[in-house]
Amino acid sequence: MIFPNPVKDFLTIQSKENRELSYRIFSAAGELTGKGISIDKKINAEKLAPGNYVIELTDKDGNTSSSKFIKL
Repeated sequence: MIFPNPVKDFLTIQSKENRELSYRIFSAAGELTGKGISIDKKINAEKLAPGNYVIELTDKDGNTSSSKFIKL
């Protein structure tokens, strides 16, 4: 789970796991617009253009989840 949604600057990941997560952010058109690793469960979304996005989170074991969010 991620919050806040909609987001202005930073997304926070709510997870039971305290591990680092890799992430990929896709635009509504399916274009990869960002990727990286989150160690502190925060992702900087300030540079994203306003719009709708999907974030894909992957843990060290390869488990993947995705969520939609709106960037203001």
